[in-house]
Amino acid sequence: MEGQIQILDASPDLDIDEIIQMAKPQLLTMANEGHLQLLTAGGGAKDLRVRKLSTQHIVHLVVHVGNAMGANVINTMVEKIGPKIAELVGGTCGIKIVSNLCDQRLVTAK
Repeated sequence: MEGQIQILDASPDLDIDEIIQMAKPQLLTMANEGHLQLLTAGGGAKDLRVRKLSTQHIVHLVVHVGNAMGANVINTMVEKIGPKIAELVGGTCGIKIVSNLCDQRLVTAK
């Protein structure tokens, strides 16, 4: 599942993707803090991706939620790391949401 963090007002001269990738280990650790059960089960925050739109950047937090729906966990994670990301890129943090797009989930049934 994914959460999305909107970043506004970042300097157009910065390579936001590079900044996020360099800080990825720290940001993933921060996102995973307090989610020991999820980590023990092999889940947790796994990746960060940046998408550039015309006037903003969207940072996608990819979280392995196991068999859970994951909305509460993802919401907690994006709320936690959003301000840190804004600080790193010198921008402001807009919305922080759980994405309804579930294209990375796989369900099998017998």
